[in-house]
Amino acid sequence: MGNMLRDSQLRGLPVFTKSGGRVGKVSGFVLDPAAHSVSRYLVRRGRSLSRLLPEELAVSPVQVVSLDEEKMVVIDAVIAVEARAAIELPETIAGAISGMSARIE
Repeated sequence: MGNMLRDSQLRGLPVFTKSGGRVGKVSGFVLDPAAHSVSRYLVRRGRSLSRLLPEELAVSPVQVVSLDEEKMVVIDAVIAVEARAAIELPETIAGAISGMSARIE
């Protein structure tokens, strides 16, 4: 099968950022049936990112710098985008709670 990877080779593959930071391991992928291609790689985050990011990240193929039988390398922005989303959520919730308490008073 040449340069192709089987699903069993892909699952558990370590994922790193381009700058060398460990992201986690590939836990699966989502297929686009219309395009017959991978639409997202699912990456279970590493322990060091446990407080910043969701348990599983969805990585677009355009965010993948390289992929081989040893590792996947993604752009550094994958972590920045996910972390920003995780940090912004509490502010949104705080704003909703603040608005609710203003209506109660």
